[in-house]
Amino acid sequence: MGEQGIQSTVAAALAHALIEQGRLDEAEESVSASELAGAEDDISTQVLDRSARARIQAGRGPYDKAEKLARDAVALSESTDDLNMRGDTLRDLGDVLSAGGERTGASAALESALELYESKGNTVAAATARRRLTELSHPGTASETDVPHG
Repeated sequence: MGEQGIQSTVAAALAHALIEQGRLDEAEESVSASELAGAEDDISTQVLDRSARARIQAGRGPYDKAEKLARDAVALSESTDDLNMRGDTLRDLGDVLSAGGERTGASAALESALELYESKGNTVAAATARRRLTELSHPGTASETDVPHG
């Protein structure tokens, strides 16, 4: 029947998983497929697309474009009551800012994400946000989940 809503969201989620693995070229293909299939009024897909693009851009530079995309994703997510999505976009913004060397902004974004995850009771995402905050405080303890460079 031509319905592609779930396809676009799954492709965007796949892009994020590929980014976590450092596979930026494949992630870019996946997010492009998501953008083609996604509807303009599908907030979840639009948020995932922008945040994935931001993370890909942060891995390649320049960071100002990555930051704009990440902030756009945060703004879109704020129009929803989905605390996990809002936390995820703030975590992604934190990662992008960290990759650009903006530790203060990254910490603020990650702290906001942590608050949202805790209010939702998402202990796994909260633990990830706490770990990334610790890594910002103690450089040189980078994890595999940092925004890939290259």
